[in-house]
Amino acid sequence: MAEGVDELSWDEARELLSPVLRPITEPAQAWRVALADPSAALVRTTSLPMLHTLVAIEFDQQRMFVSRAQADSWGVDPAEVVRQATENLAARATEGLRPRIEYGLWQLASGDGLEASRLILPGWLAGFRDTVKGRPVAIVPAPRVLLVGGDEAVGQIERLVSLGADGYRGAAQGLSPVPYTVDDHGKVVPWGPAEHPLGAAARASQRLLDVMCYAAQRDQLADAELGHVPVVKLLREGDESFTVCPWGPHEGGTLLAETDLVQIDDGPLVPFSAVRKLAGGALEATPLRPTRWRARWPAQATRDKLAAHAR
Repeated sequence: MAEGVDELSWDEARELLSPVLRPITEPAQAWRVALADPSAALVRTTSLPMLHTLVAIEFDQQRMFVSRAQADSWGVDPAEVVRQATENLAARATEGLRPRIEYGLWQLASGDGLEASRLILPGWLAGFRDTVKGRPVAIVPAPRVLLVGGDEAVGQIERLVSLGADGYRGAAQGLSPVPYTVDDHGKVVPWGPAEHPLGAAARASQRLLDVMCYAAQRDQLADAELGHVPVVKLLREGDESFTVCPWGPHEGGTLLAETDLVQIDDGPLVPFSAVRKLAGGALEATPLRPTRWRARWPAQATRDKLAAHAR
């Protein structure tokens, strides 16, 4: 066996790979490294809104996130690195799965620190369709927490929504307050049906995650001198929540967050879709995640058109 992580061959490394579900802003300085050297960008896939899956290799009590440069050194496509990591975790997909009678839920407590990462294994959550009442719903408020219930069991879905929010707020390393389910094709998606009494609370949890990720990103950009970085805010209208990013005439431009609504110079609230349509020429894509656009302050005529589309 090679002496260190960097010296591992592909044949040695492939069995040590694991997929790791994390907020899109982690690791905190990965974006800086990738901007300076694109080959140092981490191998990752976008898993869910504001979450991504990284690939980690753990060897001799070291954990290293695999970069594209590392994959190139192995002569392996990044997609194959992800596939191998997923296959490794799938081999122990249900280790530690047990019923939590006091909650009426299922809990996965594998002890390997990858509990939440099981959520993104193909077919894992969908496999509960015949076990729970209704659609299976899971929460992953922290990397070591994964609970599953059914959305037609009133007590279970109430506990999941509550435990997801409380667990996320109380976690030393929060992952997501959002309850997740599967669509008709088995794909994992946020849960929050319009007709369900708890649907609005679930949708609000996604907006909370959005705001928290944009806040973490803003902290990381504090000394980057890339332009004005506005604070993303949360707006509540009745039971519904919306993310809002202010856009004003800042010298050097604004790093405009892709939110539900954009507030034009402390005035009207305009859907982001209208901003893209009417002021797209003022927006320049950036590699930042979560998504921010480099935005020039538009002309008065454009601002008037935007105001006409205000909520």
